[in-house]
Amino acid sequence: MGPRDRDPARISGAQARPGAGREAGHLAARGGEGHQGEPEPHRRSRNRGRGPSESAAGTRPGGRQPRAQRGRTAPQGIHVAALAPRKPVTAFDVSVGISPRQSFDSWAEFVKGLEAEGVRRLWAIDSQLAMKDVYTGLVVAALNTTRIGLGTGVTNAVTRHPTVTANAIAAVAEISRGRAILGLGAGDSALYGIGLKPQKVVEVEEAIGFFRSRVDAVPIYLAVSQERMCQLAGRQADGAIVMGPAQPDMVRRQVEWIEGGLKAAGRDRRTFEIEFIATVATSPDDVRSWASTQARLLAHHRELPESLVPFRDEIKASEESYDYAEHLSTHATHSGAVSDELVRTLAIVGTPSECVERLRALQATGLDSMIFPLAGRGRLERWRKLRDEILAQIIV
Repeated sequence: MGPRDRDPARISGAQARPGAGREAGHLAARGGEGHQGEPEPHRRSRNRGRGPSESAAGTRPGGRQPRAQRGRTAPQGIHVAALAPRKPVTAFDVSVGISPRQSFDSWAEFVKGLEAEGVRRLWAIDSQLAMKDVYTGLVVAALNTTRIGLGTGVTNAVTRHPTVTANAIAAVAEISRGRAILGLGAGDSALYGIGLKPQKVVEVEEAIGFFRSRVDAVPIYLAVSQERMCQLAGRQADGAIVMGPAQPDMVRRQVEWIEGGLKAAGRDRRTFEIEFIATVATSPDDVRSWASTQARLLAHHRELPESLVPFRDEIKASEESYDYAEHLSTHATHSGAVSDELVRTLAIVGTPSECVERLRALQATGLDSMIFPLAGRGRLERWRKLRDEILAQIIV
Protein backbone atom coordinates (compact mmCIF):
# COMPACT_ATOMS: atom_id res chain seq x y z
CA MET A 1 0.00 0.00 0.00
CA GLY A 2 1.52 3.31 -1.09
CA PRO A 3 1.23 6.75 0.55
CA ARG A 4 -1.73 7.76 -1.62
CA ASP A 5 -3.60 4.61 -0.62
CA ARG A 6 -3.27 5.63 3.02
CA ASP A 7 -4.29 9.26 2.44
CA PRO A 8 -7.54 9.88 4.36
CA ALA A 9 -8.32 12.79 2.03
CA ARG A 10 -8.50 10.55 -1.01
CA ILE A 11 -11.85 8.95 -1.76
CA SER A 12 -12.55 6.71 -4.72
CA GLY A 13 -15.86 6.08 -6.39
CA ALA A 14 -16.35 2.86 -4.42
CA GLN A 15 -15.52 4.63 -1.13
CA ALA A 16 -17.92 7.49 -1.80
CA ARG A 17 -20.93 5.39 -0.96
CA PRO A 18 -21.27 1.95 0.63
CA GLY A 19 -22.65 -0.54 -1.87
CA ALA A 20 -22.05 1.93 -4.70
CA GLY A 21 -21.63 -0.74 -7.36
CA ARG A 22 -24.98 -2.36 -6.60
CA GLU A 23 -26.71 0.99 -6.26
CA ALA A 24 -25.33 2.32 -9.54
CA GLY A 25 -26.80 -0.66 -11.37
CA HIS A 26 -30.12 -0.12 -9.65
CA LEU A 27 -30.14 3.55 -10.66
CA ALA A 28 -29.44 2.68 -14.27
CA ALA A 29 -32.28 0.17 -14.26
CA ARG A 30 -34.86 2.57 -12.89
CA GLY A 31 -33.70 5.67 -14.74
CA GLY A 32 -32.25 7.57 -11.76
CA GLU A 33 -34.02 9.92 -9.39
CA GLY A 34 -33.86 13.67 -9.84
CA HIS A 35 -36.16 16.58 -9.10
CA GLN A 36 -39.41 15.43 -7.48
CA GLY A 37 -38.81 11.82 -8.53
CA GLU A 38 -38.41 12.61 -12.23
CA PRO A 39 -35.41 11.25 -14.16
CA GLU A 40 -32.37 13.51 -13.72
CA PRO A 41 -31.97 15.38 -17.03
CA HIS A 42 -28.29 16.28 -16.70
CA ARG A 43 -25.59 13.65 -16.65
CA ARG A 44 -22.27 13.71 -14.93
CA SER A 45 -19.43 14.25 -17.41
CA ARG A 46 -17.52 11.09 -18.25
CA ASN A 47 -15.34 12.49 -21.04
CA ARG A 48 -13.77 15.40 -19.16
CA GLY A 49 -10.66 16.55 -20.96
CA ARG A 50 -10.60 13.51 -23.26
CA GLY A 51 -7.46 13.33 -25.35
CA PRO A 52 -7.21 12.37 -29.02
CA SER A 53 -6.05 8.84 -28.09
CA GLU A 54 -9.38 8.11 -26.41
CA SER A 55 -12.52 6.97 -28.13
CA ALA A 56 -15.86 8.76 -28.03
CA ALA A 57 -16.97 6.28 -25.39
CA GLY A 58 -14.21 7.54 -23.10
CA THR A 59 -11.96 4.46 -23.39
CA ARG A 60 -8.41 4.14 -24.61
CA PRO A 61 -7.42 1.68 -27.36
CA GLY A 62 -7.96 -1.84 -26.10
CA GLY A 63 -11.07 -0.85 -24.14
CA ARG A 64 -9.19 0.31 -21.03
CA GLN A 65 -10.74 3.28 -19.24
CA PRO A 66 -8.65 6.38 -18.44
CA ARG A 67 -7.35 6.42 -14.86
CA ALA A 68 -9.70 9.24 -13.85
CA GLN A 69 -12.73 7.13 -14.79
CA ARG A 70 -11.82 3.75 -13.33
CA GLY A 71 -13.64 2.82 -10.15
CA ARG A 72 -15.94 5.86 -10.24
CA THR A 73 -19.65 5.82 -9.65
CA ALA A 74 -22.13 8.63 -9.85
CA PRO A 75 -23.38 10.18 -6.63
CA GLN A 76 -27.12 9.89 -6.10
CA GLY A 77 -29.07 12.30 -8.29
CA ILE A 78 -26.29 12.55 -10.91
CA HIS A 79 -27.16 9.74 -13.29
CA VAL A 80 -24.64 8.58 -15.90
CA ALA A 81 -26.71 6.21 -18.02
CA ALA A 82 -27.32 6.75 -21.74
CA LEU A 83 -27.35 10.41 -22.71
CA ALA A 84 -30.66 12.09 -23.47
CA PRO A 85 -31.21 15.24 -25.54
CA ARG A 86 -31.06 18.49 -23.61
CA LYS A 87 -34.39 19.51 -22.14
CA PRO A 88 -35.94 22.76 -20.92
CA VAL A 89 -35.12 23.80 -17.37
CA THR A 90 -37.13 21.63 -14.97
CA ALA A 91 -34.68 21.27 -12.07
CA PHE A 92 -34.33 23.91 -9.40
CA ASP A 93 -31.81 24.33 -6.60
CA VAL A 94 -31.52 26.78 -3.71
CA SER A 95 -28.55 28.68 -2.30
CA VAL A 96 -28.55 29.50 1.41
CA GLY A 97 -26.16 30.55 4.12
CA ILE A 98 -26.24 29.48 7.76
CA SER A 99 -26.67 32.73 9.67
CA PRO A 100 -24.70 33.14 12.92
CA ARG A 101 -28.10 33.73 14.51
CA GLN A 102 -29.49 30.39 13.31
CA SER A 103 -29.09 27.23 15.41
CA PHE A 104 -28.05 23.99 13.75
CA ASP A 105 -31.26 22.44 15.09
CA SER A 106 -33.36 24.91 13.11
CA TRP A 107 -31.03 24.45 10.13
CA ALA A 108 -31.74 20.70 10.19
CA GLU A 109 -35.49 21.32 10.17
CA PHE A 110 -35.14 23.85 7.35
CA VAL A 111 -33.18 21.44 5.14
CA LYS A 112 -35.68 18.66 5.81
CA GLY A 113 -38.39 21.07 4.71
CA LEU A 114 -36.56 21.88 1.46
CA GLU A 115 -36.25 18.18 0.67
CA ALA A 116 -39.94 17.62 1.38
CA GLU A 117 -40.77 20.49 -0.99
CA GLY A 118 -38.92 18.82 -3.88
CA VAL A 119 -35.78 20.97 -4.03
CA ARG A 120 -33.15 19.11 -6.04
CA ARG A 121 -29.98 20.52 -4.46
CA LEU A 122 -28.92 22.71 -1.58
CA TRP A 123 -25.87 24.92 -2.16
CA ALA A 124 -24.50 26.14 1.20
CA ILE A 125 -22.57 29.41 1.17
CA ASP A 126 -18.98 29.37 2.47
CA SER A 127 -18.14 32.81 3.87
CA GLN A 128 -16.53 32.47 7.29
CA LEU A 129 -17.00 36.09 8.39
CA ALA A 130 -20.73 36.13 7.70
CA MET A 131 -21.92 32.51 7.98
CA LYS A 132 -21.51 29.46 10.20
CA ASP A 133 -19.16 26.70 9.05
CA VAL A 134 -20.29 25.27 5.73
CA TYR A 135 -19.10 21.70 6.29
CA THR A 136 -20.76 21.42 9.69
CA GLY A 137 -23.94 22.59 8.00
CA LEU A 138 -23.61 20.06 5.19
CA VAL A 139 -23.00 17.19 7.63
CA VAL A 140 -26.08 18.19 9.63
CA ALA A 141 -28.03 18.34 6.37
CA ALA A 142 -26.72 14.92 5.30
CA LEU A 143 -27.80 13.34 8.57
CA ASN A 144 -31.31 14.77 8.30
CA THR A 145 -32.10 14.07 4.62
CA THR A 146 -32.01 11.17 2.18
CA ARG A 147 -32.33 12.60 -1.33
CA ILE A 148 -31.40 16.26 -1.74
CA GLY A 149 -27.99 17.03 -3.25
CA LEU A 150 -25.55 18.86 -0.96
CA GLY A 151 -22.94 21.26 -2.30
CA THR A 152 -20.57 23.98 -1.19
CA GLY A 153 -21.88 27.09 -2.86
CA VAL A 154 -19.05 27.93 -3.19
CA THR A 155 -15.77 27.29 -1.39
CA ASN A 156 -12.21 28.17 -2.40
CA ALA A 157 -8.74 26.65 -2.17
CA VAL A 158 -7.22 29.38 0.02
CA THR A 159 -9.04 29.80 3.35
CA ARG A 160 -8.60 26.06 3.96
CA HIS A 161 -5.65 24.06 2.70
CA PRO A 162 -6.86 21.87 -0.21
CA THR A 163 -6.15 18.73 1.82
CA VAL A 164 -8.52 20.00 4.52
CA THR A 165 -11.22 20.72 1.95
CA ALA A 166 -10.71 17.29 0.37
CA ASN A 167 -11.11 15.61 3.75
CA ALA A 168 -14.21 17.64 4.54
CA ILE A 169 -16.07 17.05 1.27
CA ALA A 170 -15.10 13.35 1.40
CA ALA A 171 -16.78 13.14 4.80
CA VAL A 172 -19.93 14.80 3.44
CA ALA A 173 -19.90 12.37 0.50
CA GLU A 174 -19.64 9.37 2.82
CA ILE A 175 -22.26 10.51 5.33
CA SER A 176 -24.71 11.53 2.59
CA ARG A 177 -24.05 8.32 0.63
CA GLY A 178 -22.80 10.09 -2.46
CA ARG A 179 -24.87 13.28 -2.55
CA ALA A 180 -21.97 15.73 -2.17
CA ILE A 181 -20.84 18.24 -4.79
CA LEU A 182 -17.77 20.45 -4.50
CA GLY A 183 -18.76 23.93 -5.61
CA LEU A 184 -15.48 25.77 -6.13
CA GLY A 185 -14.55 29.34 -7.00
CA ALA A 186 -11.61 31.71 -7.08
CA GLY A 187 -12.67 33.19 -3.74
CA ASP A 188 -14.58 36.37 -3.01
CA SER A 189 -15.96 37.57 0.33
CA ALA A 190 -14.09 34.83 2.20
CA LEU A 191 -10.78 36.22 0.90
CA TYR A 192 -11.40 39.95 0.54
CA GLY A 193 -12.70 40.02 4.10
CA ILE A 194 -9.31 38.88 5.47
CA GLY A 195 -7.19 41.05 3.20
CA LEU A 196 -6.48 38.47 0.49
CA LYS A 197 -7.28 38.46 -3.21
CA PRO A 198 -9.05 35.79 -5.28
CA GLN A 199 -6.94 33.13 -6.94
CA LYS A 200 -5.73 33.48 -10.49
CA VAL A 201 -7.31 31.24 -13.11
CA VAL A 202 -4.20 29.05 -13.33
CA GLU A 203 -4.31 28.54 -9.55
CA VAL A 204 -7.96 27.50 -9.69
CA GLU A 205 -7.05 25.03 -12.44
CA GLU A 206 -4.31 23.57 -10.22
CA ALA A 207 -6.82 23.24 -7.38
CA ILE A 208 -9.23 21.34 -9.63
CA GLY A 209 -6.43 18.94 -10.52
CA PHE A 210 -5.62 18.40 -6.86
CA PHE A 211 -9.23 17.66 -5.92
CA ARG A 212 -9.50 15.24 -8.85
CA SER A 213 -6.57 13.29 -7.41
CA ARG A 214 -8.09 13.12 -3.93
CA VAL A 215 -11.89 13.06 -4.25
CA ASP A 216 -12.45 12.02 -7.84
CA ALA A 217 -15.90 10.58 -7.11
CA VAL A 218 -17.24 14.00 -6.06
CA PRO A 219 -18.39 16.24 -8.95
CA ILE A 220 -16.79 19.67 -9.19
CA TYR A 221 -18.92 22.65 -10.20
CA LEU A 222 -17.03 25.86 -10.90
CA ALA A 223 -18.48 29.28 -10.06
CA VAL A 224 -17.85 31.51 -13.06
CA SER A 225 -18.50 34.99 -14.34
CA GLN A 226 -15.75 36.20 -16.64
CA GLU A 227 -14.41 34.63 -19.82
CA ARG A 228 -11.34 32.69 -18.67
CA MET A 229 -13.13 31.08 -15.72
CA CYS A 230 -16.04 30.13 -17.97
CA GLN A 231 -13.65 28.48 -20.40
CA LEU A 232 -11.87 26.67 -17.56
CA ALA A 233 -15.18 25.27 -16.35
CA GLY A 234 -15.88 23.90 -19.80
CA ARG A 235 -12.47 22.26 -20.01
CA GLN A 236 -12.12 20.82 -16.52
CA ALA A 237 -15.28 20.85 -14.36
CA ASP A 238 -18.44 18.73 -14.22
CA GLY A 239 -20.67 21.79 -14.22
CA ALA A 240 -20.69 25.58 -14.02
CA ILE A 241 -22.48 27.94 -11.65
CA VAL A 242 -22.93 31.13 -13.64
CA MET A 243 -22.97 34.28 -11.53
CA GLY A 244 -23.92 37.77 -12.57
CA PRO A 245 -26.79 39.98 -13.72
CA ALA A 246 -30.01 38.37 -14.90
CA GLN A 247 -29.56 39.93 -18.33
CA PRO A 248 -29.91 37.57 -21.31
CA ASP A 249 -27.20 39.34 -23.33
CA MET A 250 -24.61 38.72 -20.63
CA VAL A 251 -25.77 35.21 -19.70
CA ARG A 252 -25.73 34.10 -23.33
CA ARG A 253 -22.16 35.37 -23.65
CA GLN A 254 -21.16 33.41 -20.53
CA VAL A 255 -22.81 30.24 -21.87
CA GLU A 256 -20.91 30.65 -25.14
CA TRP A 257 -17.61 30.99 -23.25
CA ILE A 258 -18.34 27.76 -21.36
CA GLU A 259 -19.29 25.96 -24.56
CA GLY A 260 -16.04 27.19 -26.08
CA GLY A 261 -14.13 25.48 -23.27
CA LEU A 262 -16.09 22.28 -23.81
CA LYS A 263 -15.33 22.34 -27.52
CA ALA A 264 -11.63 23.00 -26.94
CA ALA A 265 -11.46 19.92 -24.68
CA GLY A 266 -13.47 17.74 -27.07
CA ARG A 267 -16.27 17.32 -24.56
CA ASP A 268 -19.96 16.66 -25.16
CA ARG A 269 -22.22 19.55 -24.14
CA ARG A 270 -24.89 17.06 -23.06
CA THR A 271 -22.63 15.74 -20.30
CA PHE A 272 -22.19 19.17 -18.72
CA GLU A 273 -24.60 21.18 -16.56
CA ILE A 274 -24.79 24.97 -16.66
CA GLU A 275 -26.62 26.49 -13.70
CA PHE A 276 -27.47 30.15 -13.17
CA ILE A 277 -28.01 31.91 -9.85
CA ALA A 278 -31.36 33.65 -10.33
CA THR A 279 -32.55 35.95 -7.59
CA VAL A 280 -36.31 36.53 -7.72
CA ALA A 281 -38.43 38.93 -5.65
CA THR A 282 -41.57 41.02 -5.78
CA SER A 283 -39.86 44.11 -4.31
CA PRO A 284 -36.36 45.59 -4.80
CA ASP A 285 -35.91 45.81 -1.02
CA ASP A 286 -36.17 42.02 -0.74
CA VAL A 287 -33.00 41.48 -2.80
CA ARG A 288 -31.13 44.77 -2.44
CA SER A 289 -28.34 43.21 -0.38
CA TRP A 290 -27.79 40.49 -2.98
CA ALA A 291 -27.82 43.11 -5.75
CA SER A 292 -25.16 45.15 -3.95
CA THR A 293 -22.94 42.06 -3.93
CA GLN A 294 -23.41 41.57 -7.65
CA ALA A 295 -22.73 45.25 -8.31
CA ARG A 296 -19.45 45.00 -6.41
CA LEU A 297 -18.39 41.98 -8.44
CA LEU A 298 -19.14 43.81 -11.67
CA ALA A 299 -16.57 46.44 -10.70
CA HIS A 300 -13.89 43.86 -11.57
CA HIS A 301 -15.15 43.36 -15.12
CA ARG A 302 -13.06 45.04 -17.78
CA GLU A 303 -16.10 45.36 -20.01
CA LEU A 304 -19.76 45.71 -19.06
CA PRO A 305 -22.64 44.54 -21.26
CA GLU A 306 -24.67 47.32 -22.84
CA SER A 307 -27.53 46.83 -20.38
CA LEU A 308 -25.26 47.76 -17.42
CA VAL A 309 -23.19 50.64 -18.82
CA PRO A 310 -25.59 53.31 -17.42
CA PHE A 311 -24.91 52.02 -13.88
CA ARG A 312 -21.12 52.29 -13.91
CA ASP A 313 -21.00 54.88 -11.09
CA GLU A 314 -23.30 52.84 -8.83
CA ILE A 315 -21.22 49.75 -9.47
CA LYS A 316 -18.07 51.59 -8.41
CA ALA A 317 -19.78 52.94 -5.28
CA SER A 318 -20.88 49.43 -4.32
CA GLU A 319 -17.31 48.20 -4.40
CA GLU A 320 -16.03 51.10 -2.31
CA SER A 321 -18.68 50.81 0.43
CA TYR A 322 -18.90 47.01 0.77
CA ASP A 323 -18.58 45.48 4.26
CA TYR A 324 -17.56 41.82 3.99
CA ALA A 325 -18.68 41.08 7.54
CA GLU A 326 -22.23 41.77 6.30
CA HIS A 327 -21.89 39.71 3.12
CA LEU A 328 -25.40 38.85 1.83
CA SER A 329 -26.98 40.03 5.08
CA THR A 330 -30.45 41.47 4.65
CA HIS A 331 -29.40 44.12 7.20
CA ALA A 332 -26.23 45.17 5.33
CA THR A 333 -25.73 48.94 5.32
CA HIS A 334 -23.78 48.84 2.06
CA SER A 335 -26.92 47.76 0.19
CA GLY A 336 -27.97 51.42 0.08
CA ALA A 337 -25.42 51.97 -2.68
CA VAL A 338 -27.69 50.44 -5.33
CA SER A 339 -30.83 52.05 -6.69
CA ASP A 340 -34.15 50.33 -7.35
CA GLU A 341 -33.42 50.54 -11.06
CA LEU A 342 -30.09 48.73 -10.72
CA VAL A 343 -31.65 46.12 -8.43
CA ARG A 344 -34.31 45.42 -11.08
CA THR A 345 -31.59 45.11 -13.71
CA LEU A 346 -29.42 42.70 -11.73
CA ALA A 347 -32.20 40.60 -10.19
CA ILE A 348 -35.59 39.38 -11.36
CA VAL A 349 -38.03 41.71 -9.65
CA GLY A 350 -41.71 42.24 -10.35
CA THR A 351 -45.10 40.59 -10.45
CA PRO A 352 -45.24 36.81 -10.95
CA SER A 353 -46.01 37.26 -14.65
CA GLU A 354 -43.10 39.70 -15.08
CA CYS A 355 -40.74 37.30 -13.31
CA VAL A 356 -41.92 34.40 -15.47
CA GLU A 357 -41.22 36.42 -18.61
CA ARG A 358 -37.68 37.22 -17.51
CA LEU A 359 -36.96 33.64 -16.42
CA ARG A 360 -38.11 32.36 -19.80
CA ALA A 361 -35.77 34.82 -21.51
CA LEU A 362 -32.91 33.42 -19.42
CA GLN A 363 -33.91 29.85 -20.26
CA ALA A 364 -33.47 30.68 -23.93
CA THR A 365 -29.77 31.47 -23.41
CA GLY A 366 -28.86 27.77 -23.10
CA LEU A 367 -29.03 27.21 -19.34
CA ASP A 368 -29.75 23.75 -17.92
CA SER A 369 -30.93 24.67 -14.42
CA MET A 370 -31.25 27.52 -11.95
CA ILE A 371 -30.26 28.19 -8.36
CA PHE A 372 -32.48 30.46 -6.28
CA PRO A 373 -30.89 32.23 -3.29
CA LEU A 374 -32.98 32.36 -0.11
CA ALA A 375 -32.00 34.88 2.57
CA GLY A 376 -33.50 36.21 5.78
CA ARG A 377 -36.42 34.79 7.70
CA GLY A 378 -39.29 32.68 6.41
CA ARG A 379 -37.14 31.09 3.72
CA LEU A 380 -39.21 27.94 3.37
CA GLU A 381 -42.42 29.90 2.93
CA ARG A 382 -40.76 32.13 0.34
CA TRP A 383 -39.58 29.03 -1.52
CA ARG A 384 -43.12 27.65 -1.62
CA LYS A 385 -44.45 30.96 -2.92
CA LEU A 386 -41.72 31.15 -5.57
CA ARG A 387 -42.37 27.58 -6.67
CA ASP A 388 -46.15 27.84 -6.78
CA GLU A 389 -46.55 31.32 -8.27
CA ILE A 390 -43.60 31.49 -10.65
CA LEU A 391 -41.66 28.27 -11.24
CA ALA A 392 -44.82 26.25 -11.86
CA GLN A 393 -45.39 28.39 -14.96
CA ILE A 394 -42.00 27.70 -16.54
CA ILE A 395 -41.83 23.94 -15.95
CA VAL A 396 -42.81 22.37 -19.27
